[in-house]
Amino acid sequence: MKKSILGVILTLCIITAFFQCVAGAEIIDSGNCGSRGSNVSWTLDDEGTLTISGTGEIADNYTDWDFSEVKKLVVENGITRIGNSAFGICRNLTDVSLPDSIISIGEWAFSECRTLTSIIIPNSVTDIGIGAFEHCHELANVTISENLNSLSKGIFSDCRSLTNIQIPEKIESIDETAFYNCKALTDIEVHPNNSNYCSENGILFNKNKTKLLIYPICKSHVEYVIPEGVTELGKFAFYNCTALTDITIPSSMTSLKGLSLNSCTALTNIITSNDNPQYSSNDGVLFNKSGTVLIKYPSGKQDEEYIIPEGVTDIDSDAFNGSQILKTVKIPDSMKVIGDNAFCDCRKLSDINFPNGVETIGYHAFENCNRLTSIIIPNSVTSIGHFAFADCDSLKSIVLSDNITNIKAKTFQYCVSLTEITIPKSVTSIENNAFYRCDAMTDIYYSGTTDDWGKISVNTGNNTIENAKLHCIYPKFKITENKIIQNISDFSGSATVIIAHFQDGVLERITYETIYLEASQEFSLSDVESGDKVFVWNSIEGMMPLTE
Repeated sequence: MKKSILGVILTLCIITAFFQCVAGAEIIDSGNCGSRGSNVSWTLDDEGTLTISGTGEIADNYTDWDFSEVKKLVVENGITRIGNSAFGICRNLTDVSLPDSIISIGEWAFSECRTLTSIIIPNSVTDIGIGAFEHCHELANVTISENLNSLSKGIFSDCRSLTNIQIPEKIESIDETAFYNCKALTDIEVHPNNSNYCSENGILFNKNKTKLLIYPICKSHVEYVIPEGVTELGKFAFYNCTALTDITIPSSMTSLKGLSLNSCTALTNIITSNDNPQYSSNDGVLFNKSGTVLIKYPSGKQDEEYIIPEGVTDIDSDAFNGSQILKTVKIPDSMKVIGDNAFCDCRKLSDINFPNGVETIGYHAFENCNRLTSIIIPNSVTSIGHFAFADCDSLKSIVLSDNITNIKAKTFQYCVSLTEITIPKSVTSIENNAFYRCDAMTDIYYSGTTDDWGKISVNTGNNTIENAKLHCIYPKFKITENKIIQNISDFSGSATVIIAHFQDGVLERITYETIYLEASQEFSLSDVESGDKVFVWNSIEGMMPLTE
């Protein structure tokens, strides 16, 4: 009898297990995800399979399913569009199945699906939005729809496992960031009948090979000669090509920016054809033909110091961006313009001069220069761009030009060591977050009165300067026609007159004497000649200059 009961129980267990296997995974969540006018629903089972069914479009930015639970995606026939960000950050998604009814894939639809290894985009798809597969770090195999019209901005950017890509016949446009930072990419192949693009040795060109668009990052060549006939480079043509040490610019090249060669950390030598009418090189550094514009200093050069030649008037955008070794750069008196991103990410740069004559410092110009400790901006500078000194986390002191009228947004943000700054009376506005998180700020030296300071428009994110101690160092005397003239009526006391005597530009001697001035009093100077410099100092105020 006992054996009979045990047999029945065993049989029931087997039957139950069988039906559980037949039944498959259990649905744990469900909902409707269609955009207006669509009839689209979804289910998620306990094995992580997300199934989309119905007719019409998946809504943009739909978030009701648990992104972390999704491991497999099955989109059934009838769905026509995948909405923006629909499956973004499904970081455990490894398998995707798309039907032939899909016409469009929205912006960032699969961005940051970091475990997705392959995707087949059906031939029904004619449009894919920007960043659709960006940051899919494990994506190694992609089949692109034969009817796709374009590869949009950042569509496969930062797909670090992608080694090769096939460009279909009907692609009409490829954004220059389509394969940005695809670190494993070695070959881009183009369908021979494509009327807009071609490839040579896996390098992407426009059809007539006048523009080199993308040189795959992971190519192993250390030297590359750009083919004759190429007239311009794509915006990120050689970005992050870390194997390249030498690159040769042909005589046909007419349009080239330093950004095209950014992050080429091994690059030491840029060579130009002697017949090129636009460009020249000097010790491997790229200049315009006349040598007045420094276009690109190779990031991998091993010199710790670089002296920019006299006669250079412009440091072009991205010229020194990401330089690995440079500690000191000497700028000549001829310099007028320091371009956007010019020294960005020069993390060892600790010593740089700003000669009087520089007029413009571009945006992001010195961002992330982590070893700069102090800067003095000459009075010739009239404009400093956004983020110009952001994240310079060793910067302790700043003296601004007397001709700056506004401090732009985020110019000095995250300068966490900044303790003091000298701000001229000419400043009328301080924009949002100009000094954001400059938490060490203790002292502001201002060349106006407290009333003048109160008239400055200070926008949000600048609490650190509002809490710092204000020192007004406005001129109390003027020197005119060999006379010291009281500039305000409420000053009296002793001061020191210092005269620096120069002969042919060379300091010969210094004389000084102590004087006592009261309101409306003048003091004549007899021992001053042309070229001499005169200062009045008040030791009581910590040796602050009292004259213009």
